[in-house]
Amino acid sequence: MVVTYELHVVGRLGPATLASFPGLTATTAPLNTVLTGQFDSDEQLRALVDELGALGLELTELRQLPGGTEPTYQPLTPEPTAAPTEEEAR
Repeated sequence: MVVTYELHVVGRLGPATLASFPGLTATTAPLNTVLTGQFDSDEQLRALVDELGALGLELTELRQLPGGTEPTYQPLTPEPTAAPTEEEAR
């Protein structure tokens, strides 16, 4: 069974880091990033959580979405229009 999860990570992930997660959709807010994706198994989800940890990213919330498809998270503030800093680009 395919299940959709949201993974909330501290900080804004830059394009290079997000490229490490090709099957996920990212929503960013000023202080965090929410990754949303579908997983076929618990092992797939655990592997992603392990990968986040290996990259030094702090997972603050993991949420299974009801019905499996629609993210529930919406950023509270609009996206900034400035270019990302060097740290954000990593």
